[in-house]
Amino acid sequence: CTYTGIVRGNTAYGVFVALDSNLVGLADEYENAKQGDVVSVIVRKINPEARKIKLKIISVVDHKDPNYIDTDFKYLDLKEIPRDWKF
Repeated sequence: CTYTGIVRGNTAYGVFVALDSNLVGLADEYENAKQGDVVSVIVRKINPEARKIKLKIISVVDHKDPNYIDTDFKYLDLKEIPRDWKF
């Protein structure tokens, strides 16, 4: 199953991808992914204790594609990290 997310940052050890409001996973480096790009990903591993999600980027979504769906995330300003994650 693939999911759509937005690249929020690139680091030397991977790419941070926002899947939803306040839900960000880390993917391995992907050559064509730039900050702000919409990407298709698969979930490789979920570690609820560490609150980490490991992703794999499948492709960068073409914004000119007529089937493209705008994913305008609105982020919540949380004062603390959620204690219970539901997966």
